Amino acid sequence: MGTKQSTKKGPSYAEINEKLVRKAIVDNRGELARLDSTTAIREWFDAWVATVDTEPQFVWKLFLRELNKGVGVNSAELWAKEQAEHRAQVAEAARVAPLLRVCTAGFVGETPDGETVASWAICNAQADQSSRAYGEINPDKQKSYDPEDPNSADMVAAYKAVALLADAVGYLGGEAGVIRAQLVISNPNIDTDRLVSMALKDSVSLTVEHHEEADNPAVEVCETEVGERHWKDLAPRDFVIEGEQGQ
Repeated sequence: MGTKQSTKKGPSYAEINEKLVRKAIVDNRGELARLDSTTAIREWFDAWVATVDTEPQFVWKLFLRELNKGVGVNSAELWAKEQAEHRAQVAEAARVAPLLRVCTAGFVGETPDGETVASWAICNAQADQSSRAYGEINPDKQKSYDPEDPNSADMVAAYKAVALLADAVGYLGGEAGVIRAQLVISNPNIDTDRLVSMALKDSVSLTVEHHEEADNPAVEVCETEVGERHWKDLAPRDFVIEGEQGQ
């Protein structure tokens, strides 16, 4: 892939990087045109960037752009294709897998002193005590929480539910290593596509259902429980609504 090349920071740093990447594309056009997966693209990039004097984060997006322009390899299209194929594989394998149902909710309010507080909760459809996990959201520790985003507390709760489901695969996924799951939310503004994609990475075939707050038991849990209980303390079997538990 060539010898170590030097680039110096300065006013033309971006331009130098662009020329560097473009030269790599042109010089290796035949090899790059055969890349047929996002993994192959990343491996080639990592090997190449180790030979040049620049940081990966400065040229990764530029590399993907030039890869598409120069040889017609579109990483976004490859990623979408891979996701669709994986989703179909998981869905097929999950047809006979256990089905879990997790209810989630986030809450944002103010103390009498005007301080904003936020909390989260997850539980099963019956809100059984053994199925409850909850806690206050600490903005300094919960990186995914944004106090300025009114939907953020609900996303924190949903993230924790997805983590619980990913953990459940090890207990309930069987030989196929997959489960089905329903995630109940009451905030229509959260990014459900992101949640489905996150779950898919851990072989969870996830559907997200929007229910009114009155029909979502996690809302009451979120508003009434005090203290904290980690989702890792929960038993996945308590969320199974269909299929053999523990299989």
